[in-house]
Amino acid sequence: MSEKRARYVTTAGDGRPVVHLPATEQPRPAGSRNGGVEVLPLLLNLIDAQPWAWREAISAESLKQHLRDRIALGEAKYGERLCTRNGRDSLLDAYEEALDCALYVTQAVQEGVFALATDGALVREAVLLAAKLGIALERRASESALRDAREG
Repeated sequence: MSEKRARYVTTAGDGRPVVHLPATEQPRPAGSRNGGVEVLPLLLNLIDAQPWAWREAISAESLKQHLRDRIALGEAKYGERLCTRNGRDSLLDAYEEALDCALYVTQAVQEGVFALATDGALVREAVLLAAKLGIALERRASESALRDAREG
């Protein structure tokens, strides 16, 4: 975590770190220029290696095509495909997107898009993903703050 972001850490009443993320824009991705590895083939291989995980919800081929479509959209917007080492904070990106996901799923449930049998589970899973990513950000910020305190 950058020094700038580490300064946005405070402590909750129970002693745990709380991360306050400033609303700042990250740089445009530059992964292919920085020797990064394209992410889509890695994810497609993971899907192929675990076909049982997608059986009930969506076909693996359908899921993979949706991912390819998202990559194409990102490529049109940013001028390149998603790669590692692209100059952005991937954990922060994932957390922000998971927060959006939790909001959109809740909106869809309230609008009656999902069957009652699944709506609560979808909201819980979306919020759980956001919470897990938030925990990872807090842990990273806490470790960064401790390092800064030791060095400073």
